[in-house]
Amino acid sequence: QSRGGLILDLLSLCSNEFKSSKEKCLFNNDEKKFFENLGRNEDIEEINEIEKKLKKINVRVTQCIRVACPGFGTSILGENLNHFFNSAFLLAKFIPGLQSGAIDLIEELAIATINMKNNENALPGLENMNPESPFLKLINLTKLNSKIKTLFFAGNAEVGSGIWHSIKALVLTNFIFERQNDFVVDTSSMSRGAIRSITPYYYLNEGEEVQHHNYFKNEISQNLLINCLEKGIENVSGIRLL
Repeated sequence: QSRGGLILDLLSLCSNEFKSSKEKCLFNNDEKKFFENLGRNEDIEEINEIEKKLKKINVRVTQCIRVACPGFGTSILGENLNHFFNSAFLLAKFIPGLQSGAIDLIEELAIATINMKNNENALPGLENMNPESPFLKLINLTKLNSKIKTLFFAGNAEVGSGIWHSIKALVLTNFIFERQNDFVVDTSSMSRGAIRSITPYYYLNEGEEVQHHNYFKNEISQNLLINCLEKGIENVSGIRLL
């Protein structure tokens, strides 16, 4: 689920299902050159180290179920978040009774924290979910030359009876995401990632009960995922080809 889907894409790239031990690698030399041109030499070293370890184990992926995966990042880590906070703090200064100095201090702290998301050394996991991340740009150009069956399980939070849920849906959708989302990841991003050689399957779970952290609490999601594991993705009703 979530960022784990990106890890699953990487494991699928070196699955023994379609690669020999000599071919077992995450990215070829041309793809690594992409990192080199960006000065990401540490990334190349880490990739090479991972590939050495992968050659010693038997990675075999035959079925892939990605739940709410930020396959092309999330807008919450993009520029829209900066614009939202800048606007919010600007408006806050016009609210009677609020101390301008205190607002400025909180604003500086918030912006500094937000900017850390782009620092691959400080928060590498978050940096890789930024839509401008070199990793995401490369993984979305990488072909997965295998017959691995894939299900993209996506979600879209909608306005409902709960006041707090509805406020989050309205604010996040209109001011940060500007499109369908589950409060953390853009719905459109959930079907992105490594390019599949066979058409993947897709399921969209929509409703007021949908949010990024409750996919496995939702009874509909539970039953569908269990059926996919027990019967195979292609044999479960309600799922369509993307």
